[in-house]
Amino acid sequence: ITDSENLVEKLKLVTEITSDYIYTAKVVNGEIIADWSSDNLSQIIGYNVGEIRKIGGWINLIYKEDLKIIGERVSEIIQGKTGVVEYRVHSKSGGLVWIRDYSKPLKDHNGNITSIIGASKNITIEKETELKYQETSERFLASMEASLESIYFLATKKDTSGEIIDFVIKELNSKAIRE
Repeated sequence: ITDSENLVEKLKLVTEITSDYIYTAKVVNGEIIADWSSDNLSQIIGYNVGEIRKIGGWINLIYKEDLKIIGERVSEIIQGKTGVVEYRVHSKSGGLVWIRDYSKPLKDHNGNITSIIGASKNITIEKETELKYQETSERFLASMEASLESIYFLATKKDTSGEIIDFVIKELNSKAIRE
């Protein structure tokens, strides 16, 4: 019993370090049905497993534009493939939450997929930061291209003693290319 208790405690610790919540689901006739989740699920999206069942399942929380990638992941699960997918869900408060979901299908003694175990992480802050960076980069490039002047960004090339020996062009706009 002590070994089992130690193993469970170690698994809980690994889960806390690598994910925000863990879950299990049943697979019935190709449909994935939420079975259980750790308490952190409701802290992240505002719903617990019972509430998710009442609204018709997890699929009803998924952001419409992400349904295709969820469909692809469900197909992989039905084929027995372990994998990772990132998608958005609608939280109970009305916001969007980005989820990175690691899932592994489990088979019965006949080799049929009967359930899934998974661990998920809220990656909303990471995704929002990534999207802001992308937007800023696009604005920067558009500003460079709209400029009436040639724009060059240079980096220094140094020798082994740290002396500048040359400059390397890192970025330039199309006007600078033409000149």
